[in-house]
Amino acid sequence: DLLVEPQSSGLGGGAFMLHYNATSREVHSYDGRETAPAAATEDYLRYADAASKSLIQPALSPTVGAFANTRASGRAIGTPGALRMLELAHQDHGRKPWAELFQPGIKLASNGFAISGRMAAAIAGAASDLKRDPDAAAYFLNADGTPRALGTTIRNPDYAATLDTIAKGGEIGRAHV
Repeated sequence: DLLVEPQSSGLGGGAFMLHYNATSREVHSYDGRETAPAAATEDYLRYADAASKSLIQPALSPTVGAFANTRASGRAIGTPGALRMLELAHQDHGRKPWAELFQPGIKLASNGFAISGRMAAAIAGAASDLKRDPDAAAYFLNADGTPRALGTTIRNPDYAATLDTIAKGGEIGRAHV
């Protein structure tokens, strides 16, 4: 889950799912991979502007390669598919009400959880990158810029609000399209 293992998974990414029905002995697969943004073209990852062939900024040394800044620019981020995949699987096989499924995550995000060893290691390994984003730094780093440590209680009220919106059938991310 994005909340307790944000370095590994989450609603903002992609996923695959297999559902096995023991009664019918059927397997259904669900593809929730990310897709290219609507604005993507064949040169989307190569140039900031295909007409002028300007590279994605910051400018790179010719020996580094045209794709080195793609990840940092945000252009390598796909349109998430995991949430839609979960919605489709729930429509096909779900037994509990959609809104009920989000309540444990909302509670955990609101009340907090202890940072696991895996998450602490990921935060420490990404500390320099996290410092570039004020929101990420505030969430994952201490006020002095050091990584939050193993066992530290961390809360995410913004994620709780996002889950609450989804649980109630609301859309997220539409404002940035």
